[in-house]
Amino acid sequence: MKEKEKVLNVSAILSVVVILLGLTGMYLSFYLAYRDFAVRADETASVIRDLKEIRELLTALFWQLQASVLMVVFGTVVILRRMIGNARKNEEIREKLALLEEENRAAEELRKRSMELEHLQRLETIGTMTSGIAHEFGNILTPIMGYSQMSMDMADPEDTELLENLSEIYDASSRAKKIIQQLSALSRKEAASRFELLSPDEILRKTEEMYAVTFPENVLLKKDYRCPKKCILGDETQLGQVALNLVINAVQAMKAKGGTLFISTEKGENDVRMIFADTGPGISAENLKQIFTPFFTTKENGSGTGLGLATSRHIIEEHGGEITVESKVGEGTVFTVILPLAGPCSP
Repeated sequence: MKEKEKVLNVSAILSVVVILLGLTGMYLSFYLAYRDFAVRADETASVIRDLKEIRELLTALFWQLQASVLMVVFGTVVILRRMIGNARKNEEIREKLALLEEENRAAEELRKRSMELEHLQRLETIGTMTSGIAHEFGNILTPIMGYSQMSMDMADPEDTELLENLSEIYDASSRAKKIIQQLSALSRKEAASRFELLSPDEILRKTEEMYAVTFPENVLLKKDYRCPKKCILGDETQLGQVALNLVINAVQAMKAKGGTLFISTEKGENDVRMIFADTGPGISAENLKQIFTPFFTTKENGSGTGLGLATSRHIIEEHGGEITVESKVGEGTVFTVILPLAGPCSP
């Protein structure tokens, strides 16, 4: 009995020990779990605090960013509005400047036209006065030339001094009369009823007869006439005067160093052209602007009146044409006479 009781007691003790050990293990497990939970809770609380701080920081950054964006947008809008306003103002300024430039051009054009009109009126007045003066001078020169010629005929052939003096009087009067004739031609309008069908080639051939004898040896003449059957309507004497004047000017320009004068004719679309090209010294740009101005000359005193080209242009304009000039210093000069084509010449 006692042994059974001992066994039961040991078993009970062992059972209690096992139970105690089990409870102890459960307690330890619970304790450890609690500590782990507490640690994790502390960590979670710390993370939550960090997240809150981060959220607060991000919120602050968001509002700052939003404020910056709004400021940038507002500033951009202000700048764009200013830029648009400035662009509109610049456009208005450009339009006003363009309008002012247009008004200035119109005013300048009006001023030029006014000056041209005044110049034409002065020329018309001068032309009227010149015509009367030329007529009066012509009346004076005619008896001077006549009496000087009669005196030379009546003078003693051996009295050379008297003959030379009378010859000088006659030559000077003759030169004066030619100037008067040029002034008269420059100041009057020719009647178109004097015009007739003429061949430009034939005009140039007849002009050759006047200058061929006195043509300098150091000036070479070349010709190329290509309008034998094309006619113009004009005055043969006047057009011959123009051709002769252009030839004489070219020859005088090349007289010192020599050169080549090339005279040609060619047909344009509705016109005929007489071209006088020389290899002389050429004309400066400054002188070229005044080349057709009455009394303008680059020749030495006594060598020219300055009326030749002015008279030539007047004649050509009276024929409904134009005369042009191109020149380069050291390369030569080209005068082109352009006249309206009248049609084929009569057989």
